[in-house]
Amino acid sequence: MMEADISHITLSNEGFVVILKLKGDPRSVPLFTGIPEAYGIALPLNKIRPPRPLTHDLLKHLLDVLECRLLRVEIHRPDLGSYLATLFLRHPDANFTMDCRPSDGLALAIRFHAPILVEDGIADECGILVNDGVDAGEDGDGDGDGLAGSDQPPPANRLSLLRRQMAAAVRREAYEEAARLRDEIWRETHPLER
Repeated sequence: MMEADISHITLSNEGFVVILKLKGDPRSVPLFTGIPEAYGIALPLNKIRPPRPLTHDLLKHLLDVLECRLLRVEIHRPDLGSYLATLFLRHPDANFTMDCRPSDGLALAIRFHAPILVEDGIADECGILVNDGVDAGEDGDGDGDGLAGSDQPPPANRLSLLRRQMAAAVRREAYEEAARLRDEIWRETHPLER
């Protein structure tokens, strides 16, 4: 597992993308989410208090009343095309875990100031380089996907090409294309699970 922070949320024609910046690693991981979920993450991220509590605010208050603390949120990928998050909770009587959507886990992690951990495989398959909000491509040269018009040589294999194309799609905010490429990368790296 790699620890991550929420870097920012960006909007595309396909919806919202939460960018998780990995600690001690140059890569970031994009997580696609809907409008209500992005709203639930963006408000506390930007220290904005809505006039009425959101669902995640209510859940945090409920957990506080029950003397339950969120220790950490772990994001993993149990199957193709989706992510799952696990909440690790501590109560005075016991520790326990609960599964949830990654967006809900992120919204609670912000409110509890809890660490966010990302499975290593997600970073390996979907990690992108982001430099001040502009993707620098997998090789860090900042010129895109390494295809026609680039000064860099073409990638050595299909997996490298797919990763570069996904990074370029995120840079262009073509998130539907990026999601499709993410799934192709998954199939390339998990041939027995096709």
